[in-house]
Amino acid sequence: LLFTLVTTGTLGWWILPAHLPLWQAIVGLILLYVLVSIPLRAMSWAFYRGPYRSYREGEGLVTLAVIVVVALIAYNTVPEARDVMDNIPLALERFGDALRNAFDTSVKPLID
Repeated sequence: LLFTLVTTGTLGWWILPAHLPLWQAIVGLILLYVLVSIPLRAMSWAFYRGPYRSYREGEGLVTLAVIVVVALIAYNTVPEARDVMDNIPLALERFGDALRNAFDTSVKPLID
């Protein structure tokens, strides 16, 4: 959602209100993410304190392997996923340009 917000000014199909600056929407989205992730992180840490402590060492590697397998399956079976993955470099370039533009229009005038 953050990527879509910065590049297109929308959150999925929801268009931001005209009076809401982009930087406020970005901060709001980050705060929403933090509020949702705090209970999930707390449950995860509570699980690690139990009898399954050794699970924590391999969690990152297992997560990475699952992401890679799902991405490969999606790339080979879903044409839309292939299109998205093929356009990642261009999308990252546009994301950087949008961030630069947002900085130049909102933060830079405050500094000057």
